[in-house]
Amino acid sequence: MTIKKIYFIIPFTIFILGIVFGSLFDYQISEALYNANNGFALFVSSIGTWPSYFVVTFCCGALFVSTIKFKYPTFKKVIFFIMVAGGVIASCLFCAKDFVGKNGYQLEGAMRLLGIIPVTIINAGGFLAGYFIYKDREDDKAAMLLIAIAFTIAFAILTITLVKTIFSRPRYRSLITHDFIVNGIDFRNWWQPMKVTDAIKSLPFYNKEEFRSFPSGHTNSATMAMSLGVFLPVVFEGEKAKKASLIVFGVGFLYGCFMAFCRISIGAHFLSDVSFGGLIATTYCFIFSFVVDILKKKIYKPVEEQPAQ
Repeated sequence: MTIKKIYFIIPFTIFILGIVFGSLFDYQISEALYNANNGFALFVSSIGTWPSYFVVTFCCGALFVSTIKFKYPTFKKVIFFIMVAGGVIASCLFCAKDFVGKNGYQLEGAMRLLGIIPVTIINAGGFLAGYFIYKDREDDKAAMLLIAIAFTIAFAILTITLVKTIFSRPRYRSLITHDFIVNGIDFRNWWQPMKVTDAIKSLPFYNKEEFRSFPSGHTNSATMAMSLGVFLPVVFEGEKAKKASLIVFGVGFLYGCFMAFCRISIGAHFLSDVSFGGLIATTYCFIFSFVVDILKKKIYKPVEEQPAQ
């Protein structure tokens, strides 16, 4: 059994309340909290998505050692190796993208490559942690669980990306600039999708990132750190693992809330943006906990339930 479902009530409640208050006071809250020179919030935003990708690369490391250790059919081995390579490469690319540009340190030219260095170190740590933790486990059925958690995070990120594209909500930090004001680009509530016309795209200051406020991808990724708490009882056994999973789950939730505050502080998002990002992450973690329970019951059947040989 993974983490108790009742613990999800807290993040669900907090994020739903955030959506309600944001729907009423989005602009006023951003106006009160905005601080363009908040270097600490910028730093957190630059590295804030790493926990989710660390979990993905952890799964990749564990799946890699599982694939080379156990006698899976050849086609499965090929698929698993492709998943491992794809997961590691995608994690590094997405992390590096967050580190530089409008959402991080605005490095130009060859300097943008600096984002690859810390990203590679963090993700390599995740991969090696998964590799060595699973290296001595005599468990040839863990692959399905590892794939499940990786896909959970991937689907959460894809959901955020799709919704951002549909709604194209302008960010607060751009709404208060002269360029946006004189061109009539004004505040919109989260339920009011904006069509980014060719006329807007032709403007010299146009940057598509400034029309991707809703929902918050950073808050989503940060909150997805809760998924590691859901996953811990699968990796480790005993009461200590259960207690650790609850702690990690709680820390992941608090980290998501902290990330939400930082994103509002630097004008990257409104309260409703970060609340929806956290809600989407919580929903996927909740679904994932059910998936893990089902998989565990299916692939780890008690001996008496297994058919006779």
